[in-house]
Amino acid sequence: MGLQDAHDVATALLSGATTTRELGAYAADRARRQRLANLGVALQVWANDGFVVQDPEIRAARFAHIRSDEILSALELSFATGFETLPQDLTHAELAARLEPCQ
Repeated sequence: MGLQDAHDVATALLSGATTTRELGAYAADRARRQRLANLGVALQVWANDGFVVQDPEIRAARFAHIRSDEILSALELSFATGFETLPQDLTHAELAARLEPCQ
């Protein structure tokens, strides 16, 4: 996200247009990316039971559940592939609903 931020801010500053407008667009896009990153962290916390020692079978079942759902698997991979691969309106409520069958 840091590299994307540097690129987006530099593009806005070098565009020669009204920087307030371009920086506003950057801020909105940055907020969207941050929200999706927060969802990715929530997914990892759930999958790893808060990062405490857990039963290997439970952990395996959780990751199998993630990989069986196209949105959850995209969210798991989004840190490497970029947030553009995700539904841009994904919410905490939708994430919770997708995780519910494997609670």
